[in-house]
Amino acid sequence: MTYKMAERYPHLSAISPWYGGGYNPTPEDVAGINAPVLAIYGETDGGIPIAQVKKIETLFGEAGKKGDFRIYPNAGHAFNNPDHGMYVEDAAKDAWARAVAFFKQHLS
Repeated sequence: MTYKMAERYPHLSAISPWYGGGYNPTPEDVAGINAPVLAIYGETDGGIPIAQVKKIETLFGEAGKKGDFRIYPNAGHAFNNPDHGMYVEDAAKDAWARAVAFFKQHLS
């Protein structure tokens, strides 16, 4: 959903999709995204195969778009939620710190 919002609203200053599946972009879709991206994924998330994450990352690179795609080892879906059974503290803390720094950089 985050990527689709960025396609629809090209004036967005920054986006950060977290472990989102269901996005199968074309080069034209990616070309419509102007916002820098910090994408957060868990390596063991069954909702989005890592091959799909790599495809999205490749399309961003080929389009010359700013994208930082983080794949956290041993982390699954919702690894940032301490009330969820998949919580991974080290990954969650690192991802959160990166997201805060990312938004401070692009929204200030």
